[in-house]
Amino acid sequence: MAFVHLHIHSEYSLLESGAKIEDLVQKAKKEGFTSLALTDRSVMHGAVPFYQACIREGIKPIIGVELPFRFSEEGPAYQLLLLALSTTGYQCLLKLTTKVKTTEKKEPFMDLKDLQQTEDIIVIQPMEKGPVQTLLQEKDLFGAEEVQDLLKQAAPNDVYIEVQQHYHQEEREKLLALRNWLSDRKEKAVASNHLHAVEAEDTDIFQLLSSIRTGTPLSQFDNEEHTAHYYMKSEAEMREALRGWEGALEETNAIAERCEWELPLGQMVLPEYPDTENASLLLRKWCEKGMYNRYKTPSEESWSRLEHELSVIESMQFADYFLIVADFMNFAHREGITTGPGRGSAAGSLVAYVLKITNVDPIKYQLLFERFLNPERISMPDIDIDFADTKRDKVIHYVAEKYGKEHVAQIVTFGTFAAKAAVRDAGRSLGTDPYEVDRVAKAIPAKPNIKIADAEKRSSFIQAVSGSESAEKLVYYAKKLEGLPRHSSVHAAGIVMSRDPLTNIVPLQTGNEGMMLTQYPMGDLEKLGLLKMDFLGLRNLTLIDRIQELSGIDAEELPLDEPKVFKLLSQGDTSGIFQLESQGMQKVLKQLKPTNFEDIVAVNALYRPGPMEFISVYVARKHGQEETHYIHQDLKPILEKTHGVLIYQEQIMQIAAKMAGFKLGEADLLRRAVSKKKREELEEGRRKFVEGAAEKGYRTEEAEEVYDLIVRFADYGFNRSHAVAYSMISYQLAYLKTMAPEAFYTGLMEGAVHDQEKLAGIIHEAKLRGINILSPSVQTGDASFTLKEGSIQIGLASIKYMNYRTAEEIVRWRSAGGYEGLFELCAKLPKHLRARRMFESLILSGALDEFGENRATLLATIDSALEYAIQEDKKEELGEVLFPDEEINIFYEKMKPLKREEELKMEKEVLGFYVSGHPLEEAAELLVKYKRVPIMEALKQKDKSTVRLAGLLTDIRSIQTKKKEQMAFLHIEDESGETSVTVFPKAYKQYQLLFGKNEKVFIEGTIEEYEGERKVILNKCTTIQHLLEKEEQQQEETLYLYITVINERERLAELKNLLENTPGTVPVVLKYESSDKIVRLSEMWNVAVTEGFLNKLQAILGKNHVYLKKPRV
Repeated sequence: MAFVHLHIHSEYSLLESGAKIEDLVQKAKKEGFTSLALTDRSVMHGAVPFYQACIREGIKPIIGVELPFRFSEEGPAYQLLLLALSTTGYQCLLKLTTKVKTTEKKEPFMDLKDLQQTEDIIVIQPMEKGPVQTLLQEKDLFGAEEVQDLLKQAAPNDVYIEVQQHYHQEEREKLLALRNWLSDRKEKAVASNHLHAVEAEDTDIFQLLSSIRTGTPLSQFDNEEHTAHYYMKSEAEMREALRGWEGALEETNAIAERCEWELPLGQMVLPEYPDTENASLLLRKWCEKGMYNRYKTPSEESWSRLEHELSVIESMQFADYFLIVADFMNFAHREGITTGPGRGSAAGSLVAYVLKITNVDPIKYQLLFERFLNPERISMPDIDIDFADTKRDKVIHYVAEKYGKEHVAQIVTFGTFAAKAAVRDAGRSLGTDPYEVDRVAKAIPAKPNIKIADAEKRSSFIQAVSGSESAEKLVYYAKKLEGLPRHSSVHAAGIVMSRDPLTNIVPLQTGNEGMMLTQYPMGDLEKLGLLKMDFLGLRNLTLIDRIQELSGIDAEELPLDEPKVFKLLSQGDTSGIFQLESQGMQKVLKQLKPTNFEDIVAVNALYRPGPMEFISVYVARKHGQEETHYIHQDLKPILEKTHGVLIYQEQIMQIAAKMAGFKLGEADLLRRAVSKKKREELEEGRRKFVEGAAEKGYRTEEAEEVYDLIVRFADYGFNRSHAVAYSMISYQLAYLKTMAPEAFYTGLMEGAVHDQEKLAGIIHEAKLRGINILSPSVQTGDASFTLKEGSIQIGLASIKYMNYRTAEEIVRWRSAGGYEGLFELCAKLPKHLRARRMFESLILSGALDEFGENRATLLATIDSALEYAIQEDKKEELGEVLFPDEEINIFYEKMKPLKREEELKMEKEVLGFYVSGHPLEEAAELLVKYKRVPIMEALKQKDKSTVRLAGLLTDIRSIQTKKKEQMAFLHIEDESGETSVTVFPKAYKQYQLLFGKNEKVFIEGTIEEYEGERKVILNKCTTIQHLLEKEEQQQEETLYLYITVINERERLAELKNLLENTPGTVPVVLKYESSDKIVRLSEMWNVAVTEGFLNKLQAILGKNHVYLKKPRV
């Protein structure tokens, strides 16, 4: 093969190419190419997967990059294509790419000086934006000569001029100019093709991606035929396209033969702790000191365990790693930054515990070091740390400063076009009707990793697309986008560290807050041997921080056997409690009724798909409803805590060690092998287990039975170290909720300030616990939620149009006695913070109620108050009082108070929830009588439960079914939250007249769960107003008269005459024997009831046919 593609843009030329690396390599193999290059634009994101894919398919990988280039700061912008001739050249590319991607220049570029400092680099001037090509196009022959000489001085013998042919006029003219210019020169030309897709039929992706990148509708792009050539052409196609350029085609192969790039994979590039010559000795010194801090008088067992762990750590050369982690953890402790008790298998390390990296005693909780570091299987250590999420970045910056920003970087990650996003982006580019785009996108199930191809099998998706040409076109383009990387971003937690400067190993780009960011994602960095650490921000640690601050309780010094805590857990009262707050978990806790910390650990481990089926066994055995069975009595010490149920991976390891004599490292290898379910490994594991058991005196049948149990549970086993560590956080929050509920809910509300629905639910729950919720106040409140004498006051920053800074300014400028009124508030705030809509929100939220004026009056006075503030500004500037006729007096525009319902509606608009009341408050007692359940409580009921709800109708959406029947989806809200209510055709027909926006309704319905979401199906409906009227009627005195057939015929006139002549206030209800009809007479027939009047009625109708109902007491 004499031609090699040397200019390829893969999917990592973000929003420029749709060519996926795997597909490129497969196509190259199919076409018989023996070499292939990757030259993404300004980045090298794809280098590692490209290298691996090529090696796997027997293709020689050539790595390169296309970078912006200028000869001088103010000179014209060009592009250069650079290829690495060797590993040295590759490292030069890493540094060049890093420079371009980390410069502070508005338009970054490389220059001649950068080029002169490189080694083993081939320079190709691209057909598009290459210096020589551009100048020849501009007919500047002298300039072309000059730039060629400058480039050749910088890179002697390695400068090439690219030629391409995509069959458009401008390119043909450029080719002709190049041929003429090259005819009397010894410059080297090299052929290539503009490659942005793998196959010819996929080239339309180029313009689609360009449309998304630039925000320009696809219809505005020129439909140039040459983009149809932007794919991987065969050698024959290239020879056809570039007839007369055979030398340039052959040159590609000559270049490929010169390139020898080898990527060092599988090595370990560990960082070094800087303050010591002997890391192992320093680690021992720190650990010995830590032993006495943790244990006071350490046992022989703990010293032996420490020695074992240190010997493994030293043999694996991980001492520096532990020192580095211990160092930044010490920094966190010194700075008062809350850290988690542990995460993952690292909690099983005694070294980590005594260094205060973790806070779980592995000896007390029987955690295994070999689950973390296995001497039988050398692998990179992995200690992930949880920090309070608001202070995590402080630790990261400490690490970057201490170890050097050239040695520490954040890790890149890529956002891809998921199915729904691909549909919406394609729709915007195509100019598809937004309603149609929305319909198609919503027909794709909201499931992780769902593909459009999966959705195409569903009838709802087929219905949304079929019959619409534009919808089919939309899906066609969306499928081309799906899975492509859309943008790069920073990994939420990952940090990478290296002993040597990172640019020796990986290209960098600018990250967040002055940090560097790797261009390779996490998986690729690990393949290169770089050490990754996860600095995770855990919101629950911030919550614990805040509750501790408010309550004075130290969460790390709690008794783990508080009965009140287990009572709360047994009631399923776990909203806001880490790991335990889902509805399913609440149900399990009610069944389990935990009585000790181990129960929490077990339920956290079991509540997952798969092992969930063993929860009922664990519960039954705990409560003595089922006999605890051990597969072998010798295993009782291992399984006793879990009532004979195999829950943890560590139990599998302990069983293998106990019964088959495995070392714990070997036992971990067995656990890993068994979980893979590979037949050969399973059989080999069985052989070793049975042989080991036989040596320890166990029968073959016993060993086989136990091994079968291990195989069965291998997939389900959970990491006990992680379960114990995270259960510690669960218990701490449960304790704080039990012992300091006011502080707990205050912290919880602060964390939910941007989630109004969640916040409404928290406020409702706090009220149910008898905690008073105070409206926000400029007189007494703070920016955040605060705890005041057992009540929780809503923070000013939670009000719409009020940012945290403005809220803090309001608090800062407030005098000891508070503001005198709206005028002083306006005057004291700095000019740039005086936004009219902000004052409106303050008023409507109730934050200014203490000024003594109603909200309508305050709203009408805003403009006067703002003018007064401007006047006060002038006084301050001039240093003197204005003329009396210019003075603006403090005067409130008196207005009638808003109606209560209007006031509450506006309050909810600016807060997102109700505080001072709720539209349902007038019917509160009545709703108790009708056994109404708050929405948030109703949604916790089991599937198919019947519930009664009351709420405000905030949205009604009617649709037509396939049978042409009307149905509706309602949205209702009450003081606890909101939900969707489905009204099927039969119920819709019966109750549709009741469905008015903002109508207060009472609903009886059924809870139904669909795709993980709970909804209410409406069965019956009435209005709250109807219930109130009915109740009112039942409360008043009423006269009931029974009209027999005879009396109806003979004495009705006499009765009418008596009623007319006795006017009063008591309503009259008639019931006719003849028709069984009941008639309530109008108010004009109301009568005055006396004993004499009743006697006369009884004389006409009979004593048993007159009944006066007295009001209820």
